[in-house]
Parts: sequence; C-alpha cells; structure tokens
Amino acid sequence: MAAWVGHLYHLLRDLLGIAVGGTAMTVVISPHDRVPVPLKQFDPAWLPDPPRPGGRHGMGLYFHCPAHGKHRTSVYFLEPLDGGIPEEDVPLYFVDNVDPEDLEDAWSSITVRPPDERDPIRAPCGAAFYLLGGAIILSSRGPAEPSP
Repeated sequence: MAAWVGHLYHLLRDLLGIAVGGTAMTVVISPHDRVPVPLKQFDPAWLPDPPRPGGRHGMGLYFHCPAHGKHRTSVYFLEPLDGGIPEEDVPLYFVDNVDPEDLEDAWSSITVRPPDERDPIRAPCGAAFYLLGGAIILSSRGPAEPSP
C-alpha cells in the first residue's frame, strides 16, 4: 500500500503540480502542466510489425514521439501479451488494461509503467512521458526537444 501511495504522490506532483500537506491536497495550475492526449493520435501499432515468423505479437507498441513527432518510439513489455519471452537488450515496461484477445480496443485503455513507478517512460530522444488509461501525458522530467 505504501508503495502505491508514494507512486501516486510522485505522479500527481509531476503531472499536475499537486502539493500534499497534512491531509489536504491542493492543485496548483501552472503553464507547465501537460494535457493528456489520446494514444490513438500518435498512430500506435503493436510490435513486432509486421509480425515475426511463428506468430509473435504484442511484444510492445510503437508510436510517434509525443514530444515532437519527428521519430517513432518503441515500448517493449516485460510480459508480452502473447505469453512469449520479452525482447532482449531494451528497456522493458509493465502493461495493464489490455485484453490480448481484443487488441484493437486496447488503445483507449492501455497503461504502461516502468519498473520504478516513480519514473516516466523515456523515449530515445530524452522525452519523458506517461501512458495512462490510453492517454499520453508529457512529463516535466525530460526535455521536450531532442538533445543536440
């Protein structure tokens, strides 16, 4: 329970600027707050694409980078949806709210979490974001533009 509360605290602080004091929570609206954008707007697809020989599917997903859209970014799952072995030599993430039998409806409900739930997902360009309930939310913990 304590881990979940800590995760929620860091997530709310990072995404919404919520300060927690005593038992009260106060929402602080600032120009740096990010707005959730549906994953579908980033043209998602399941990995591998096209499927590998042997029928591998649901090893992860890829989509246009939410920070600037100049490249596609991949997110591989620690537990692939097809029950197979995860991809090697890449960061792996937990996935929730996906029915492996109905992957087309998953875009509006999928949640992807890093192993350390306090951290956002990181794209190769350095952009940081969360994927919660089918929406991408940019994080203030990473650059919105690629590093030179």
